[in-house]
Amino acid sequence: MSVDIIDQGPGIPEAEQTKLFKAFSRGESGMAKPGNGLGLSIAARRAGYG
Repeated sequence: MSVDIIDQGPGIPEAEQTKLFKAFSRGESGMAKPGNGLGLSIAARRAGYG
């Protein structure tokens, strides 16, 4: 099985990159969208980075 990932997002401003993988952290561009800021922190832990 293989998975292709295509990134078409707006990117992450440099000032927000330091808090990217912290739980409950959301960038300015994501505030208008539903969510609680846990996705990347969970993925990082599962991958052994946190």
